[in-house]
Amino acid sequence: MPCDRCGNETDADLTRYAAFESDEEVMAFALCPGCSYGLNTLLRAYVANRELTLRP
Repeated sequence: MPCDRCGNETDADLTRYAAFESDEEVMAFALCPGCSYGLNTLLRAYVANRELTLRP
């Protein structure tokens, strides 16, 4: 199965990401380890910045 971002077919397991509204899946994609690392880093930075802006 190819990565949804870069299209590479790796021997490693893909990481599947999904978004849900109530019980219904509205979006899903699978990423290889390299693309998954980049997305996870971006999400961590987003959450860290969001936490800093929400503090009184």
